[in-house]
Amino acid sequence: MSINNRIVNGIDTDISQVPYQAYILRKGFPQCGAVILNEKTVISVGYCFDIEEIDPSEFQVRVGTSDHILQLLKMFFMKQVIIILSASLILGIFSMSINNRIVNGIDTDISQVPYQAYILRKGFPQCGAVILNEKTVISVGYCFDIEEIDPSEFQVRVGTSDRNEGGSVANVAEIILHPNLETDPLTNNLAIVKLATPLTFNENVKSIALPEPNIVISPNSLATVSGFGLYDEEEELYPEKLQSGTVTIVGPTICTEAYAQLFPVKNQHLCSTGDISPCSGDEGSPLVQDNKLIGVVSFGFDCQNSKYPTIYVRISEFRDFIDGNLN
Repeated sequence: MSINNRIVNGIDTDISQVPYQAYILRKGFPQCGAVILNEKTVISVGYCFDIEEIDPSEFQVRVGTSDHILQLLKMFFMKQVIIILSASLILGIFSMSINNRIVNGIDTDISQVPYQAYILRKGFPQCGAVILNEKTVISVGYCFDIEEIDPSEFQVRVGTSDRNEGGSVANVAEIILHPNLETDPLTNNLAIVKLATPLTFNENVKSIALPEPNIVISPNSLATVSGFGLYDEEEELYPEKLQSGTVTIVGPTICTEAYAQLFPVKNQHLCSTGDISPCSGDEGSPLVQDNKLIGVVSFGFDCQNSKYPTIYVRISEFRDFIDGNLN
């Protein structure tokens, strides 16, 4: 026999026609359909799950795609599962949060990390960024609308320890995405941002050195990460002040094993773990070791879950792209 949870003789459909459509993944693999009820809730059927013993960390929800493939930019990790059972109805209702994930950081004066910048979109904080020279900052590619970028919507704030004020703001003249940027899986996730007017360097606004292409970054070595992202994921609280902390670099084997069912970790990635964890809003922010920019925050799953290391773009792997767009 077969369970008939299926659509037969249907037609290919663009997600824009049914934008409320979602589906449940278990350990990265499609499990059941679901429906979006609001920004933090979807609904599905109860028997999609092991009713006797539910482990929310095994499940994800994918939205915003017509394809039956892994799409990290739209992946959510569940924080809570509530199962409602009745004689005639079995429903699964989920609470979710996006995990572009600094948690447990400390207030930091910008003079300690004067290369820290952040991207604004129409005046609102969007992503972290790093100053490379007076007219160039670097961030991650998916901070921007990859299909249609309008530089006039973006600005870059520098020289301030405050998330919402201070320092100086420069308009963006050009955004250069890595030519091989892919979102599925998320690779070559870099963007060079050119400023309309040059920055004025001072003790709070400085560039940072880049690593040599052949640099060796040792597992278990320490590095510093900074940013303005969430410090409390549960309550969705952003800090008023710049946060920073020390993280531990983990080797590729550990990182690959942690993401085995979710994401192909490559040489172009760096991973870190520890009590300090970047969070939503920190993507594009700097990872620094020995006064050199060794990485920028790319993504991670569940800010406060040490099972999943934070993944960074390894800057040394992209020196040709960066150097070719510095001038």
